Amino acid sequence: MLGYYEDPELTRKAFRNGHFMTGNSGCMDRHGYLHIAGRKKDIIVTSTGKNIYPEEIEIHFTDTEYIKEIVISGNYSLHQG
Repeated sequence: MLGYYEDPELTRKAFRNGHFMTGNSGCMDRHGYLHIAGRKKDIIVTSTGKNIYPEEIEIHFTDTEYIKEIVISGNYSLHQG
């Protein structure tokens, strides 16, 4: 949550009803399981400002008989040191 640290306006926009809005779309089934359907915005922007288009990576890897499904997501962590 580094991008929201000490930025109450940005934090307010990122949350709705106490839930962090990830930018993914999905639905809950009748058993309460969440199914991710896709992304609202198909771009990941890294901390250095580089744009990554996950769909291009997913297409590359699913073009094989060995991979049926794949998910590409941003992994943000704070490194000290």
